[in-house]
Amino acid sequence: VEGYLDVIALWQAGFKETVASLGTSLTVEQLRLLGRYTKNLIACFDGDAAGRKASIRALEVFLEAGLLGRGAFIPPGFDPDTLVRQRGAEAFAEVVAAGELLVDYFIGEQAEAARGSMDERARVATRVAQLLAKVANPFEFDLLARKAATMIGVGEELLRSEARKSGAGRRDVAARPAMVSAPVKPHVGPQGAAAQAELGLLVIALRWPEFRHQIAAQLGPDDGDGLRSLIKEICASEEAPASLEIAVMDRLAEHERAQLSALMVGPLFSEAEQSVALIEDYLNALDAHQRRGQIAELRRSAGTGTVEEGAAAAQEVITLRLEARRR
Repeated sequence: VEGYLDVIALWQAGFKETVASLGTSLTVEQLRLLGRYTKNLIACFDGDAAGRKASIRALEVFLEAGLLGRGAFIPPGFDPDTLVRQRGAEAFAEVVAAGELLVDYFIGEQAEAARGSMDERARVATRVAQLLAKVANPFEFDLLARKAATMIGVGEELLRSEARKSGAGRRDVAARPAMVSAPVKPHVGPQGAAAQAELGLLVIALRWPEFRHQIAAQLGPDDGDGLRSLIKEICASEEAPASLEIAVMDRLAEHERAQLSALMVGPLFSEAEQSVALIEDYLNALDAHQRRGQIAELRRSAGTGTVEEGAAAAQEVITLRLEARRR
């Protein structure tokens, strides 16, 4: 929906899976964020001519995000807030139930226009081909191409060919950057301070590209059991935050994905100044974790080697502790 009053009214009426774009145009990033939780997305539009045109514009945004999306058209003179307050939850539920796939609505509108002259039918076929080029899922593309060709009265193979030409050179939204070829080894056991610090640095590197160099310059070597290698890959990448965020999700364990999603939409990293202040804290936490590991390893060495080796290990433990205190 559009505004926070719509969200409040619908939530009170029992429609609790509701979010608002808060007056901004619907964006690909918003839809990709929602797409992590469900592919069943319904956008509310005014039922007048302007609302219908808005749904066509929104369709392209849905397809760029790798989603089809449905449209629920509110009766003229109402918005979701006033509809549910004046006519009740059942009236809004009927509107939602009558919602249709935005792409079906678009093809239906184009089919009406295709009943005119031959020139108009050709222009319609071009518009439909350009839209089909944005459909990333091959099965959805196949079904929609068949349906559209029948409805607008053009050859299916020709429509498919023109769609492929329109999509040539377009970056497939479902494609993953080369950096995501290998999965990250999941953490074993409960998340510790070091794991939380790595996750925090991961979020900052994703959201604030201007801080990537600072993180990469100070991040220690990968211990083989965390997210550091992934953080370094992100810091070395020039990919946009939105595409990187989607790609990174495939590299994480389930509990890490849940935590990352919560952090990305939460207030902790919403401001650049606050995020850059946290970088030093997270790096210190990782440094302390590494030193504790080194001390533990030296203690084991002191108990298994010669007297001289044990003394050297003990001295190294003392040195590491002193360095940690100075930091």
